[in-house]
Amino acid sequence: MQDSEIEELADEIRAQLCEVPSPHPEFCIGRVRRGLREAHRVAYIPMTISIGPLHHSRRDLTTMEKYKQHYTKAFLRQSPHMLLEDYLKALQGLEEKARRCYGEIIDLSSKKFKKMMLYDGCFIIELFLRFMREAPGSVDDPILKRIGLLKRIKRDMILFENQLPYFVLQCLFNISSVFNGGPSLIDLALNFFSDIIPGHKKFPQEMGVDIKHLLDLLRHSYAPSWIDEHAFDNEPEVLIHSATDLKIKAAIKFRTAGRAKSLLDIKFHSNGLMEIPRLKLQAETESLFRNFMAFEQCCERSHAYITDYISFMGSLIKAWDDANLLCDIGIIESHLPCDPLAITDLFRTLSKELVVYNCYYSRLCKRVNFCCTRLQLPWPWAETTVCNCCSVFILGILLLAGPWMSICEFMGALILVIF
Repeated sequence: MQDSEIEELADEIRAQLCEVPSPHPEFCIGRVRRGLREAHRVAYIPMTISIGPLHHSRRDLTTMEKYKQHYTKAFLRQSPHMLLEDYLKALQGLEEKARRCYGEIIDLSSKKFKKMMLYDGCFIIELFLRFMREAPGSVDDPILKRIGLLKRIKRDMILFENQLPYFVLQCLFNISSVFNGGPSLIDLALNFFSDIIPGHKKFPQEMGVDIKHLLDLLRHSYAPSWIDEHAFDNEPEVLIHSATDLKIKAAIKFRTAGRAKSLLDIKFHSNGLMEIPRLKLQAETESLFRNFMAFEQCCERSHAYITDYISFMGSLIKAWDDANLLCDIGIIESHLPCDPLAITDLFRTLSKELVVYNCYYSRLCKRVNFCCTRLQLPWPWAETTVCNCCSVFILGILLLAGPWMSICEFMGALILVIF
């Protein structure tokens, strides 16, 4: 290759490298990585409405654009002293920051991007307001009067790829004076999603948490009530034994943690009692957990609480009898068909393709595993080894004794081996 050809190739590579976006610390919304997506593709794709730019160009979702415009018009009317230009100027100041939140170059002009932020943001806030003021199904509203449509919209609003930066929503919310003295944006959001989050709602703003988007807000509502930094361990450890084995062979008791402030507040006491908060499984649970984990696996740089929780519960529930045990105790409240089998399959599929590090439950798992060792609970390979040793020992007795050993002598030797 001649020098001129090398220079030409170098210029071509430089041009390509210039087009590669540098990772930004603001990155918090992106495409679900292939390993997770292939496990259950439908759980990550919006089916009714697009929020944000990643699915904005899909023609099958354009039907909802008229609803967005209808809701945006109603939202802007509530603050007649504010001009539309005021909202657009505020969004213009956020455009560059908002673009950096996405894990790819957004192929939308500045005009289209600002219009998308306005329509999507105003739609979300107005939907929250109407949901708080009116009972779904009993009003003359194009969305609230149709329970099925509302559920589908709610389902799409919790998808990792279908998010708008939270600061965009907060900006639009702050400009409108209709909320002075009323509920906060967090209050409205948690009220809207109250049927799919735990009963004990947490308020991330009180903990000084920087909320990335609505999915992140819901994730924080699941976070442990207090963070024990000593609970983490860079060497992940999982439970060796399932819930049924722990109960039968190690005498470990399970109990529902009735006073727990968070779903993730799992405790193991020195007396062998494990307390686990009640988990309510319903149709939306799998999609919600999958998108929590997609966000944590792709963007979350601190603690992947949901990923750790799914990994822990997956190690407890290895078969239908484990799921049945936790249901009988009340730790799992299932509204799924074919309960035990569906629960087992759910945690088996959720645990696929997970990357667990610095796990929040590693120390707890080590304590449980140590308890099993202390009580001489055999490891999965130990029972087979013991049986094989017994067989060899008995065979040796038979070979040494020959045909003259009586039945009584043989039974006596067998009893000595067993006990």
